[in-house]
Amino acid sequence: MHDRLTILEQRDPNQVDPNLDAIINWYNNIGRYWLLDADNDALYTTKNVYSTKGISAYGLGEDDGGSGGGGFDRLDKWEDYDSTKSGWVLSALLGKDLDSRVETNSSSISDLNQRVDAIEDMDSDKNYIHIQGAPSDT
Repeated sequence: MHDRLTILEQRDPNQVDPNLDAIINWYNNIGRYWLLDADNDALYTTKNVYSTKGISAYGLGEDDGGSGGGGFDRLDKWEDYDSTKSGWVLSALLGKDLDSRVETNSSSISDLNQRVDAIEDMDSDKNYIHIQGAPSDT
């Protein structure tokens, strides 16, 4: 679309451009799909949209990749965390690390609960614990 717009902007108005009709036709056709919402100062479409390159919601980013949605701050290393970053999102790497840590702690807690449930009696005078009927020195 940008190339076609550039052609319109840079053409000599005194010369007849053989592509001008095709360009105007293209803009008329695209105008059936992209509509103006004057109340919100926005373009919209009722069609699905995709790109073989990138689509940006808030303008082109620093690296030609687009900014990709709204702004957010991302934590990439645990050692960079402090209380001012409590609202930041975690990188995928830290998210996976956190998931692994929670799973490990959950397994350890479950194992500890099973051991506590197995205790039948404790005799503080004799300094031993009965576990499932068998005494054990502490």
